Amino acid sequence: LRGHNIVIYPNPMGDALNVLTNGPVGIDVYDISGKLVIQVKENQTAKGLNQLDVGLLPAGIYNFKVTYEGNTSTTKVLKK
Repeated sequence: LRGHNIVIYPNPMGDALNVLTNGPVGIDVYDISGKLVIQVKENQTAKGLNQLDVGLLPAGIYNFKVTYEGNTSTTKVLKK
């Protein structure tokens, strides 16, 4: 995601995940079965640091789909 000037950290994540961006992004979080578990729309984020509360998610692997300026990237993040 660095090619789109988006940094997601830490990985593995605890109760919060940081998404550092150059502008508003859409974030879809899917569990390992492909079920959408969190959705954040572009108008809910801003340039800079956005913190996503993932405290209610159980431990496991999640796919984060981030949309920025019409481009979409997906990355896997582990929840401890």
